[in-house]
Amino acid sequence: MQTKIKSLDHGFSIWICHASGRFKVCRGGQWLGDSHRTMEDAKKYVLRQRAAQMRAARKEPLQPRDLFSPEETATILAALRCLQEAMAHHSGYAKALYAEYFAGIEPLDHDDIDALCEFINR
Repeated sequence: MQTKIKSLDHGFSIWICHASGRFKVCRGGQWLGDSHRTMEDAKKYVLRQRAAQMRAARKEPLQPRDLFSPEETATILAALRCLQEAMAHHSGYAKALYAEYFAGIEPLDHDDIDALCEFINR
Protein backbone atom coordinates (compact mmCIF):
# COMPACT_ATOMS: atom_id res chain seq x y z
CA MET A 1 0.00 0.00 0.00
CA GLN A 2 1.22 3.51 -0.80
CA THR A 3 0.21 6.87 0.58
CA LYS A 4 0.76 10.28 -0.96
CA ILE A 5 2.65 12.36 1.57
CA LYS A 6 3.67 15.50 -0.32
CA SER A 7 2.52 17.40 -3.40
CA LEU A 8 5.20 19.46 -5.15
CA ASP A 9 5.22 22.01 -7.97
CA HIS A 10 4.76 21.02 -11.61
CA GLY A 11 2.63 17.97 -10.85
CA PHE A 12 5.23 16.00 -8.89
CA SER A 13 4.24 14.16 -5.73
CA ILE A 14 6.06 11.98 -3.22
CA TRP A 15 4.55 8.76 -1.94
CA ILE A 16 5.63 6.30 0.72
CA CYS A 17 5.44 2.54 0.27
CA HIS A 18 4.33 1.06 3.59
CA ALA A 19 5.82 -2.37 2.87
CA SER A 20 9.35 -1.12 2.19
CA GLY A 21 9.33 2.25 3.97
CA ARG A 22 10.87 3.80 0.84
CA PHE A 23 9.74 6.89 -1.04
CA LYS A 24 8.60 7.08 -4.69
CA VAL A 25 8.11 10.06 -6.99
CA CYS A 26 5.04 10.31 -9.19
CA ARG A 27 4.07 12.74 -11.92
CA GLY A 28 0.91 12.58 -13.99
CA GLY A 29 0.06 9.11 -12.73
CA GLN A 30 3.49 7.70 -13.70
CA TRP A 31 6.11 6.46 -11.25
CA LEU A 32 9.48 8.03 -11.94
CA GLY A 33 12.85 6.42 -11.22
CA ASP A 34 13.68 4.08 -8.39
CA SER A 35 12.53 4.28 -4.80
CA HIS A 36 14.47 6.50 -2.39
CA ARG A 37 15.59 5.86 1.19
CA THR A 38 14.55 9.28 2.49
CA MET A 39 12.05 11.94 1.55
CA GLU A 40 14.99 14.35 1.13
CA ASP A 41 16.47 12.02 -1.52
CA ALA A 42 13.10 11.96 -3.31
CA LYS A 43 12.97 15.78 -3.27
CA LYS A 44 16.51 15.96 -4.71
CA TYR A 45 15.44 13.57 -7.46
CA VAL A 46 12.53 15.90 -8.33
CA LEU A 47 14.89 18.89 -8.46
CA ARG A 48 17.22 17.00 -10.85
CA GLN A 49 14.23 16.08 -13.02
CA ARG A 50 13.07 19.71 -13.16
CA ALA A 51 16.57 20.94 -14.02
CA ALA A 52 16.75 18.40 -16.84
CA GLN A 53 13.33 19.47 -18.14
CA MET A 54 14.30 23.15 -18.10
CA ARG A 55 17.56 22.45 -19.92
CA ALA A 56 15.70 20.39 -22.51
CA ALA A 57 13.17 23.20 -23.00
CA ARG A 58 16.06 25.61 -23.63
CA LYS A 59 17.76 22.97 -25.81
CA GLU A 60 20.80 22.95 -23.51
CA PRO A 61 22.74 19.73 -23.03
CA LEU A 62 22.13 17.82 -19.83
CA GLN A 63 24.82 18.09 -17.19
CA PRO A 64 25.90 15.23 -14.91
CA ARG A 65 24.43 17.08 -11.91
CA ASP A 66 21.03 16.75 -13.63
CA LEU A 67 21.35 12.98 -13.71
CA PHE A 68 23.14 11.92 -10.52
CA SER A 69 22.93 12.71 -6.83
CA PRO A 70 26.11 13.93 -5.10
CA GLU A 71 26.55 10.45 -3.61
CA GLU A 72 26.16 8.81 -7.02
CA THR A 73 28.60 11.29 -8.56
CA ALA A 74 31.20 10.58 -5.85
CA THR A 75 30.81 6.83 -6.39
CA ILE A 76 31.19 7.15 -10.17
CA LEU A 77 34.29 9.32 -9.80
CA ALA A 78 35.85 6.93 -7.27
CA ALA A 79 35.18 3.95 -9.55
CA LEU A 80 36.71 5.75 -12.53
CA ARG A 81 39.83 6.64 -10.54
CA CYS A 82 40.14 3.02 -9.32
CA LEU A 83 39.88 1.80 -12.91
CA GLN A 84 42.41 4.40 -14.01
CA GLU A 85 44.86 3.28 -11.31
CA ALA A 86 44.36 -0.41 -12.12
CA MET A 87 44.88 0.20 -15.84
CA ALA A 88 48.07 2.20 -15.15
CA HIS A 89 49.71 -0.40 -12.92
CA HIS A 90 48.10 -3.72 -13.83
CA SER A 91 46.81 -3.29 -17.37
CA GLY A 92 46.50 -6.96 -18.29
CA TYR A 93 44.91 -7.93 -14.98
CA ALA A 94 42.55 -4.94 -15.05
CA LYS A 95 41.42 -5.72 -18.60
CA ALA A 96 40.70 -9.31 -17.58
CA LEU A 97 38.92 -8.22 -14.39
CA TYR A 98 36.70 -5.69 -16.17
CA ALA A 99 36.31 -7.65 -19.42
CA GLU A 100 32.54 -8.10 -19.02
CA TYR A 101 32.05 -4.32 -19.02
CA PHE A 102 34.20 -3.78 -22.11
CA ALA A 103 32.93 -6.61 -24.32
CA GLY A 104 33.85 -5.62 -27.86
CA ILE A 105 35.16 -2.16 -26.95
CA GLU A 106 38.45 -0.76 -25.71
CA PRO A 107 38.44 0.91 -22.25
CA LEU A 108 39.25 4.59 -21.98
CA ASP A 109 42.90 5.46 -21.53
CA HIS A 110 44.36 7.55 -18.68
CA ASP A 111 43.79 10.92 -20.36
CA ASP A 112 40.25 10.01 -21.44
CA ILE A 113 39.35 9.03 -17.86
CA ASP A 114 40.77 12.37 -16.65
CA ALA A 115 38.59 14.21 -19.17
CA LEU A 116 35.51 12.19 -18.20
CA CYS A 117 36.08 12.89 -14.50
CA GLU A 118 36.43 16.62 -15.24
CA PHE A 119 33.19 16.52 -17.26
CA ILE A 120 31.31 14.73 -14.47
CA ASN A 121 32.69 17.14 -11.86
CA ARG A 122 31.29 20.25 -13.59
